[in-house]
Amino acid sequence: VSEAREMVEVQGLHERVSALVAALDRGPRGAGVAALPAGTSVLHVYLDDRGRMTLDLSRAFRQGFHGGSDAEYLAVASLVRTLGANLPEVKSVLLVCGGAPLATLGGHLALDQPIGVSALP
Repeated sequence: VSEAREMVEVQGLHERVSALVAALDRGPRGAGVAALPAGTSVLHVYLDDRGRMTLDLSRAFRQGFHGGSDAEYLAVASLVRTLGANLPEVKSVLLVCGGAPLATLGGHLALDQPIGVSALP
């Protein structure tokens, strides 16, 4: 379920992505389940000329994750959908954690390849 939020306009890719991830990290306003493990933040972000974003998240993303396949899908899909919806130049997202490749978050989704924004239902 998506949740619309008012965001302050910020300049620069890192700042924009950081603001979006911080909004997800705060969790839902009402009843609902937080999509990201608490403390998830952006370390680095890079966008190439084909629209592939490499997003390096804090170790809290991996270390704080406790859940099954549904929770894993929620975390990954929330990130990719949020970035794609708010940054039209983003076509796919490769997740990295603490500077290291992230093969999977919880063992259910392969994260070693970029995830297309349009690939998620």
